[in-house]
Amino acid sequence: MIITFQEFEAHEQDRAKWLGQAIAQYMRSDEYKLAQEADLYEKQQNTKITNYIRKVYDITGRASEDFTNPNNRIASNFFHLLNTQRASYSLGNGVSFAGKSLEQQADMSMKVHDPTKDELGNDFDDILYQTGFYALEHGVCYCFDNDGEYHVFPMTEFLPFKDEVTGKIRAGVRFWCLEWKKRPVIVDLYEEDGYSRYMTALKQEEV
Repeated sequence: MIITFQEFEAHEQDRAKWLGQAIAQYMRSDEYKLAQEADLYEKQQNTKITNYIRKVYDITGRASEDFTNPNNRIASNFFHLLNTQRASYSLGNGVSFAGKSLEQQADMSMKVHDPTKDELGNDFDDILYQTGFYALEHGVCYCFDNDGEYHVFPMTEFLPFKDEVTGKIRAGVRFWCLEWKKRPVIVDLYEEDGYSRYMTALKQEEV
C-alpha cells in the first residue's frame, strides 16, 4: 500500500485528522499485517501452528473441531535464528570505508583509523545491524539521521510518503502506542524542513 507525498500535501488544512486516517488505512494493509505476523514468529509464536485446528467430518460431511487431538504443537524459533544469522553474516563485523589507515598508538599498538566512521559515530555499526535485522524480518526498515543521532523505524512503526515522480521518500510519520485501542497514539511527522508531533486516538473499529 502506497500513500504518496502529493496526497499528503493535498490535506494541509485537515492534516491531523488525515494522518490518523492514513495510519489506520496502513495498519489494515496486507503488508502491515504480514509484518505483524513476522513479529509473532520472531517471538516464537508461530501463527501457522498455533492457529491450526484439526477437524473431523461426520457421515454427512459436516466438519467439527477434533477435541480428541492432543495439543502438542511446538513452535519453532527458526525464523529468529535465520534472521540473526543473516544479519550477523552481513553486518556483524561492522562496515569500513575507503580512506582508512593504520595509526600507531602511544603503547606502540596499531589502530585502524577510519575518518568516515569517526564522523558517523561510535554506535553507527549497531544501528546499521538493527536496521538490517528489521529489514530481514519485515522486508523493509527505515533509519533517520538527525545530525548523527540515529533513529530506527521498523515497518510496523513508520509510514513513508513517496514522491509520485521520483519515488523518493519526501515525508513520513512514525507512530506508536503503549497499548493499542486503549491509549493515545503518538505520531511524529517528519518533513524536509523538520518534524512535528501529534497525539491522536484510533477507534477500535478503525484498526
